[in-house]
Amino acid sequence: MRCECDGFCGHCKKLRPEYDQAAAELKAKNIKIGKVNCDAEINNEICEKYEIEGFPTLKIFEEGEFKSDYSGPLESLALVQKMLHVTFFK
Repeated sequence: MRCECDGFCGHCKKLRPEYDQAAAELKAKNIKIGKVNCDAEINNEICEKYEIEGFPTLKIFEEGEFKSDYSGPLESLALVQKMLHVTFFK
C-alpha cells in the first residue's frame, strides 16, 4: 500500500498516526507500506503517473505493480485488515 498525500490537509494529518500504526503492525508481518508526498516537486512524475487528484490517496501495489485504489476507512485496523486480506489471497 502506498499513501499519496501533501501532509498539510486535515485528512492527511488525521491519517498520519493511523497510517504509521498500521505500518508498524504490517512491518512485523513483513508487509511493506510507504508514503509519497505529492506536494514535493521531486514526486511529480509518480503522482502524475497514478493520477493523484485528491489527498490522501491510497493505492495498493503487489510486487511493484498497481492493483487497486483503497477506499475503505482511514483507520489503522482497517488498513491492516485490508493488507492482510490482499497478501493472504494473492
